[in-house]
Amino acid sequence: MGMKKLIAISVLLLSFSSVFSWSNHAMGTWLSLYYIKAFAQSPFVKVESLEEFLNAESEGVSVLLEEQEKFFRANLADIYPPLPEKLKFRYDSQDLRLDFLRALRLNPNTRLGYYIQEMPGIPLTKPKFPKSDLTTFQNISYLDDDVFREVKIGSILSPLYVFTTAVDEPDYGMDVGLYEDNDTEFGKIYGFGIQPFGDPQYEYSSQAPFHMGFYYEGKLIYTLASFLGRTYPEMRAYQFFTLSRFAFKTGHEYWGYRFLGWGLHYIQDFTQPYHARVLPQYSTGKMIGINMLAMIGISGAKENAITRVSDRHNFIETYQNRGLRLRMEKRLSPEQDSWIKAFRSKSVDSIPEDIFSYLRGTVAKESVAKADLLDQKIENYASDLLGKKWKYSELPQNPEREEMDAVLDDLFQNFGSHTRTILSWARGKKFE
Repeated sequence: MGMKKLIAISVLLLSFSSVFSWSNHAMGTWLSLYYIKAFAQSPFVKVESLEEFLNAESEGVSVLLEEQEKFFRANLADIYPPLPEKLKFRYDSQDLRLDFLRALRLNPNTRLGYYIQEMPGIPLTKPKFPKSDLTTFQNISYLDDDVFREVKIGSILSPLYVFTTAVDEPDYGMDVGLYEDNDTEFGKIYGFGIQPFGDPQYEYSSQAPFHMGFYYEGKLIYTLASFLGRTYPEMRAYQFFTLSRFAFKTGHEYWGYRFLGWGLHYIQDFTQPYHARVLPQYSTGKMIGINMLAMIGISGAKENAITRVSDRHNFIETYQNRGLRLRMEKRLSPEQDSWIKAFRSKSVDSIPEDIFSYLRGTVAKESVAKADLLDQKIENYASDLLGKKWKYSELPQNPEREEMDAVLDDLFQNFGSHTRTILSWARGKKFE
């Protein structure tokens, strides 16, 4: 129990921003794709309601979700809780929308409005879409800097805007309240059991096991804290990716891109090292050691570890978000800025045949390899800033910052490459 408490609290993510990997996925997605003429200038798609899609394709969706269920039972057998019979999607349902969300075991209160996210530096003239209608979260301050524009069902949109907007949506409450101890009616019937880590009383933390995965910790960690393996980003990505391919195949381009954006979100989460490592720069032995001290009443080292990982995660999230937004507002070119260049500078080696293993076997492994380095560079540059308020424009420019930015360059390269890889997989051709 002591080791469990250490790791559970370490990934508790009490502060709101720590629950997210990149606090805005849309900006990076835009920078990864906007310059590709074959995609950015592809035919516009017609906005279609979810109800229209489901009414037209309910039988096929029913078959697909049954195939997904069999796949998860076979490929995630150690952690996957079988879908309760009463939650299975039935094509003759009287409420296809609700039953679809319940069959996917998403928050049934997910908003699913019709809008696009405005990119910094590219103003749009459409009416603003109310942010309170975007998310199930009560505290929506994390959207303060973002602008959303209303679109009408039946209108036509660029796939670039549909896809880019959709990538952010899983952070709007889809994966919140899904556990028995989250004090929701649906959490009591979904079958996921008790929230494996995090504090179930914080609405934000309940999505963490669906957006994080610690696949490369030491074996002893899993022995002492097996609950760390009960994470479901692979399930979510596969659900949405296969739905996307189905939508494209049946002629529903809008939902093809929207589902694809939802699935890509989980891939992009794992380009952020703090979503793939429990405590960067802490060995298995060190984690066990500070836990043993806590068990005999000496808790300082444990509390320091918790604060340390939270502060660094918060800092780099805020830093990259403010910095990227500023660069986009200034309309900097790849020739003018290394971050802007990074998102488009790494080629797609090949289109993966096995999309299910891509998140763990490629993206998470790549990110874990950068975790210790990123953590160290944050420490070198921002040790006096961690846990404090600061202004981006007043941050010192020095060699330590350049080294930290260089690591972000690498992470943004990965982000861009994986974004193009997933789009290429869905459309069956390379986008470079």
